[in-house]
Amino acid sequence: MQILLTLLSTAVPISNACYLAPDIIDPRNNLEIKAIAHEIAVENGISEKKAQDMLSCMKNNLYSKARATSRKQVKSPFCQFNKNFISAFRIKKGAEFYLQNKSYLSAMEDQYHVNPFIVTAIIGVESNYGKFTGNHLTRDAIATVIVNTDKTSSMSVSELSNSNIIFKDISKKKFFIDELKYLAKIGIENNMDIKILEGSWDGGIGLAQFMPSSYHKHAISPKHRYANLFDPEDAIYSIANYLVERGNWDKGAIAEIIQPTQAQITNLDSINSINSIFIPSDRNKHIYRFTLEDSSNQYWLTYNNFEAIRTYNTRPHYAINVMLLAEKIHDYIKSNYPGDI
Repeated sequence: MQILLTLLSTAVPISNACYLAPDIIDPRNNLEIKAIAHEIAVENGISEKKAQDMLSCMKNNLYSKARATSRKQVKSPFCQFNKNFISAFRIKKGAEFYLQNKSYLSAMEDQYHVNPFIVTAIIGVESNYGKFTGNHLTRDAIATVIVNTDKTSSMSVSELSNSNIIFKDISKKKFFIDELKYLAKIGIENNMDIKILEGSWDGGIGLAQFMPSSYHKHAISPKHRYANLFDPEDAIYSIANYLVERGNWDKGAIAEIIQPTQAQITNLDSINSINSIFIPSDRNKHIYRFTLEDSSNQYWLTYNNFEAIRTYNTRPHYAINVMLLAEKIHDYIKSNYPGDI
């Protein structure tokens, strides 16, 4: 009889024994997750049992695992990013989103002085204007990345140092451990059930696709105590707040096409990583080189606000295409709805 019960519990685990299933990540079967639960308990003043329950019965997300363990790094030329981000469909939908949420965007601009078309473009790139915010359980997705990430893996993140934006490599595993801890903190402070919260394969939440740490630090609501990033108004305000607090957004320009000197081109040719150089006279300016479809190069002089957008996603291609999409949305509205600019 005991053998039969054991077999049945393995084949169809009862709810409190879900950790017996082979595809489950749980503090009871994973020492790494158990240690994270302990840190959550200590840092938030809750019982060990409650912390472990918050992280119980997480399913190993196969899609998240595949993305987390992929070693393939595709280096797409600038034109490829342009085609993906700045399609006629995305421009038209961006104009519709802007017009539908113009009152929120205008009020946000008055308060934060952030370009409303940049905020619109970020929402367009991140979640297709809220049409796709992700259908992965956030808690499970982050846990999957943690347990399937090698300790030696690193990733680039942005930080502020003496009011200057810097980018540095950190441990990918530690980053996602911190994100899981922030997710738990959000659940505790906001009385949110993190077991049902859905987002992207790596933990992005809502229209803004904020990671839990960004949600905790920068998400705001002009009307409510806690931000709802699935609500356009809260997402708009939260992105603006993020760009100001994290990115030091100012009222200046973002980027412009230039023809660099031969010395600057030679300098760029010697760089294999980020394809940018500082302008010696101004640390807030860079020159970036982007490759076009015909393999020719396009050079852009960028300013502080370009780096502010890069705090959202460190890839230069991301920042330049957010700017270009914002301009296209503006031009579309100006041509089709001139009274609404």
